[in-house]
Amino acid sequence: MVAAARRRPHARPPPGLRRPPPKRARWRRALDRLLDALAGAGRTAKVGLAVAAVAVALGIGATLGWLTDVEPARREPARSEKSAAVAPPATVPLPARPTPPTPLITAPAPVRPPLPPVSPAALAPPPTSDRAGLPAWQRHAVRVAWADNKIPIAIMIDDAGLNRRNAQRLNRLKAPLSISFMAYADELGRQTQAARAAGHEIWLHAPMEPSDAGERPGPQALLAHLSEADLRSRLEWMLARIEGGFVGLNNHMGSKFTAHAAGMDFVMATIKPYGIAFLDSRTTAYSVAAEAARRHGVPFIARDVFLDNDQSADNVRRQLKATEDIARKQGHAVAIGHPHGGTIEALEAWLATLDQREFVLVPVSAIVRKRNGG
Repeated sequence: MVAAARRRPHARPPPGLRRPPPKRARWRRALDRLLDALAGAGRTAKVGLAVAAVAVALGIGATLGWLTDVEPARREPARSEKSAAVAPPATVPLPARPTPPTPLITAPAPVRPPLPPVSPAALAPPPTSDRAGLPAWQRHAVRVAWADNKIPIAIMIDDAGLNRRNAQRLNRLKAPLSISFMAYADELGRQTQAARAAGHEIWLHAPMEPSDAGERPGPQALLAHLSEADLRSRLEWMLARIEGGFVGLNNHMGSKFTAHAAGMDFVMATIKPYGIAFLDSRTTAYSVAAEAARRHGVPFIARDVFLDNDQSADNVRRQLKATEDIARKQGHAVAIGHPHGGTIEALEAWLATLDQREFVLVPVSAIVRKRNGG
């Protein structure tokens, strides 16, 4: 048996004689190689393609924005207490703040009216005596007489003139009370005239500096640091406030000023030509008012009891009982209260029974006369 002849492969032509593949085949092979490379690259190639796509998109968007001259929308960050105070970048212009419209009607802030002016004639000291030779503190006093078996008690009401309704209630109480009108109160002429008509004695309540800087004594108060000229101006302003005359003055607050020796010497020297008396409210145990009054010859008295540090009527009744005890012990007493509702209520009941007991109601001037031999 004869073997079949083997088929020889076609012999490759020499390199110089090879036929180049057609263009379509070349492009197809190149594309296959590219796809194979991309498929083998895996996730890294995909990420790269995504980044490239984003970059291309941003480039296109920026180009379109530049061409159309439209600023992309800005997202405002959420505000907080910390971020609210941070100014925006300087490159971003702030919008102009609109000017608020001017209101048609503006409500003025409440301002206390200016203090009443004092004419130069009012500042001149009044004569120290009248035709009968009486000083002002006796000339304007309410005169009373009492039996020897009665013990005199004087009730001074401070801060009068500020609460006008309660001032009217005081005028309906049994007289004579001694009513000290606040130097800076309004309508003092009308109020003091009504009190005189009710039979009460008129005094001047002079604001003075307290030890507690948080307390406010009021306008024109006498302060320890003031010059002599300022003190004179303020004190003479007070002395000219009450028309028709008054018996004397006593201090409103004043725990610092009444302990100030130079200040109290000045007060006593100033009021001496006016012929008026001084009642020390004794707001401090360190008061030097008594020594200053004695040096300058000013009639002087000091209070014995405060009635209404506690403003309840029950407390005022207890303090009135303490006033009676002091009066029995020393032969007289001076109590100071204020025009509070509880004080007026307790006084009304107490005054109604006073004549039935061993006491008699007198003005403060009567105690001054008893103590100073007038």
